[in-house]
Amino acid sequence: MIADSIMKKYYLRVFPENIAKAHIFGDIHIHDLEYFGTRAFCRSWDLRRFFYDGFSPDGENNGIVATAPKHAEVAILQATKVLAMGQCNHAGGQGLLYGTVFLAPYMMGKTYKEIKQLMQMMLYELNQMYISR
Repeated sequence: MIADSIMKKYYLRVFPENIAKAHIFGDIHIHDLEYFGTRAFCRSWDLRRFFYDGFSPDGENNGIVATAPKHAEVAILQATKVLAMGQCNHAGGQGLLYGTVFLAPYMMGKTYKEIKQLMQMMLYELNQMYISR
């Protein structure tokens, strides 16, 4: 990727010389260097914010806004959308902080088979996302 190569060279010029040289010579590694100035690295999302307050893709309540989920399917889809939206702004991995704990109330009264199907849906949704990279 030409753009990534250019950004890596640019950020190495921004760093203090000793840090840039240490990266170039392999003494240290600056992971995802091409995104250093434009994206945060990793992120762990707290689902309570979305499950209690609802979900707004831009965080500003512009466009389509979802209220707090009442059903397991909606909670799972909102959790996957959180990761999809975050993918556009983060260079590293993402996770759901205590995701199973905050999804658990939506699973009350469901059979093992129903919960397994919901988890399969979540994995399918997460593996089908190709948002930014």
